[in-house]
Amino acid sequence: MTVRGYFRIERIASLVLFTLLWACRAPDADATAETGDPCVLRSPMEGTTLGPECDPWLAPDGIVSEEPIALLAGTRVVFASGTMVDLYALQAMGSAEEPVILEAEEDARFQGVLIRGQATLSHLVIRGTTDEAALRSLGWVDQPSGQKELTSLILDGLVIEDADTAVGLWADGIVDARSPVRFAAVTGPLASTTGRDLHRPLVEDAGSNAKPWIEVRPGRLPDAVPLTWAPQGVDLRLQQSLSLIGRPFEVVGNHVVMPPDGSIEIEGTAFRAQDTTFDADGQPWRGFVSRGPLHGAPVFELERVTVRDATGPVVDFRELAAGTVLSLRDTVLGPVEGGDDVCIASAECTDAGDPTYGNTLDCAVPVDQPAGCP
Repeated sequence: MTVRGYFRIERIASLVLFTLLWACRAPDADATAETGDPCVLRSPMEGTTLGPECDPWLAPDGIVSEEPIALLAGTRVVFASGTMVDLYALQAMGSAEEPVILEAEEDARFQGVLIRGQATLSHLVIRGTTDEAALRSLGWVDQPSGQKELTSLILDGLVIEDADTAVGLWADGIVDARSPVRFAAVTGPLASTTGRDLHRPLVEDAGSNAKPWIEVRPGRLPDAVPLTWAPQGVDLRLQQSLSLIGRPFEVVGNHVVMPPDGSIEIEGTAFRAQDTTFDADGQPWRGFVSRGPLHGAPVFELERVTVRDATGPVVDFRELAAGTVLSLRDTVLGPVEGGDDVCIASAECTDAGDPTYGNTLDCAVPVDQPAGCP
């Protein structure tokens, strides 16, 4: 995704709002004809705007629509067991005083909210869900031109509670959390994300959560857009190695739990970490690896960082690392869990072993670098 693509979120949201306002109308007659009750919804729907005139709206079939749906402040929809919300576009226009509420009927659970395209969710409460996720967005949406575009969620004041789900929030597309999503009584990880949406706090742990962390599925990230992980307040648990190709990366104020035998690979980019701990949960991981300069010399900087449970070398810059900038300050590396008994292997001279900089290299051979280096 390009920078231009990323910053199209606001324009997309405006277009969605325009479409929703254009589509605003009372629920279609077909939606309630079978029951005669104007507060009972029938799906599939043709798009509509729901307000607080019914309290609650009843959705025995869930809400399914290929056209935009809008929910005004104070709207409450109650779902029958096993139903879900399946939409291409949704706008929830709640407020702190009058949130929009989507919840299961008493002693039941519904299957949450699936967004196939774009959504702007303001002060929305999702309660009493089961299955894969309380809120899930797919990664790509087909455009009329035939091209694919990343989906987007714009979130502000979202609450997910009482979710007996594999994960609270599953996001494959872009997520712009204007305020942290509040999670309470969720059985799975609070969120599962590709990592592109961690540039500001994504979650708030409100308590009673069985797995209070964010699951990160990074894969390969070749896009040149800078990637930043701001302080999240909960653990970041990577599900696979992080491979950075020409993409600057910065992580600040986090606890990153690496997968067994996983690594962070850097090719032709800058990697900076501050006030962060990297470790593993059980099996050791393989540390940091340079894959070469690509279009420019890699930059690798750790400041007030602790690295644990990694096999040596913790920082491996022996291969294809000419010109690598390697800087450590007030950093603890080790102890090494097997492998080579070396904390840092470098093709260039480095001051990483100089105690003046407050580093602790807990290895028998802390620095392995060319002869003649200071």
